[in-house]
Amino acid sequence: MSTSHYNPKNWDLVFAGYLIEGFGTNTFISITKDAETFTDVVGVDGRVVRGHMHDERATMEITLMQTSPSNRILSDLHAASRAAPNGEDVAALRLVNRTGTDEHKAAEAWILDPPDLSLESGPTERVWKIRMAQYKATHGGQ
Repeated sequence: MSTSHYNPKNWDLVFAGYLIEGFGTNTFISITKDAETFTDVVGVDGRVVRGHMHDERATMEITLMQTSPSNRILSDLHAASRAAPNGEDVAALRLVNRTGTDEHKAAEAWILDPPDLSLESGPTERVWKIRMAQYKATHGGQ
């Protein structure tokens, strides 16, 4: 029997060439696909037809501490995106575990909106939503 170890510091997220850092507590990155890869429907005679959906869009949520320097980077990228007339603002995104074989990437990604603001007596977090087109995932180990 062998013991495996997990360390959240072993994840690297690079977006638009910038290493994103200063993640929040608990769930610091999540990815949700928009559509299932396959759908199916059954006819009145019980035959099932399976359809391959080619919708590879997904949304990544990144939780950063309010003190993270990456908040400014993402703010600047979002401002540039708003000013870009023809979609020149999309950028590559890559999430990889340095000690395993997990890799999640998209050649085209963009920030949906800046995070909501909540100020409290102690440190808070900022949640950024990044939209990915043609999301590709490899779920490996670790």
